[in-house]
Amino acid sequence: MSAINAGLDIPSIVLTTLQEAARHGPVPCLREAASLALLILDMIITTKRNKKEFCEIARDVCELVCIVIEALKPIHVTGEQIHEDSVLLHNVHQLVDTLTSIETFSKIDAARNTLLRFIRHRSDLKKIEDYRRQLQKCLDIFGLQSDISIRENLSRIIHNQEEAREERNIEVAHSNVTYNFYVIYFS
Repeated sequence: MSAINAGLDIPSIVLTTLQEAARHGPVPCLREAASLALLILDMIITTKRNKKEFCEIARDVCELVCIVIEALKPIHVTGEQIHEDSVLLHNVHQLVDTLTSIETFSKIDAARNTLLRFIRHRSDLKKIEDYRRQLQKCLDIFGLQSDISIRENLSRIIHNQEEAREERNIEVAHSNVTYNFYVIYFS
């Protein structure tokens, strides 16, 4: 059963992005995050109780991992290396930890018998909401990092343009001095 057939309404481009990242992601822990997102999706498609809530968390997981993949694409394309101690990598590891918890929770839920699922229904709803809050926090952190990264890149571009402008002004001034010297000397 596919995610589309299960009523998850996850666009095929999201699924394709996750599958590609799971195989060839720019960062090892991002490959792990994409693989976990796909595992969670597969498990949630077969869940029996709390279907709506599990589907919502599956959508959240898939969309968040895709956002992170897209945010890291420029780093991969430019060939930049992400340092092991970088905040970005630390946050991707936190995301992987959250996804691992969700995957474990989904496995446990899938293994429960019907009676236990019925008894744990309210508790599971609270746990799902907690996971959704954790995912939202991860999204907020990545959004903030993207904003900071954009500002840093913009600042770097402005600085480079100012340096280039100063070099051009120096060249123009130097050529004016040379021209004036030429005019005075040969006049």
